[in-house]
Amino acid sequence: MKQDFLRPLVQFNGEPMSFRKDEAGVPVAATLADLAVEALLSQRMDGGMPQTMSGNDHLTAYKLAERIHDADAPIDVTVEEVALVKRRISEHFVQPLVVGQALIMLEDSLAIESSGPPVI
Repeated sequence: MKQDFLRPLVQFNGEPMSFRKDEAGVPVAATLADLAVEALLSQRMDGGMPQTMSGNDHLTAYKLAERIHDADAPIDVTVEEVALVKRRISEHFVQPLVVGQALIMLEDSLAIESSGPPVI
């Protein structure tokens, strides 16, 4: 299935969310890719405790994060890859406004057809 990781995250008022600034200090709109890459490359947590991962799990997460990071258009992802991203985002981020939007976007099989925020 295709997934557009470039979709933006928004506040309830429709304003873009931002977690960082560019070189000029201007806020950069946060995207699903930002969340996915950070979550995939972060240490896995369970119940607030850091968890070890196998070398294969590290490699799988790294390769998927790299594909998402490098994408400039929707990419093909497997059901297993979507499940991994959903799990890692849910483990890594705690804000319902962030996690909720990400999960809705990832569950939306027509994500590439929409250029706007998810309908909540």
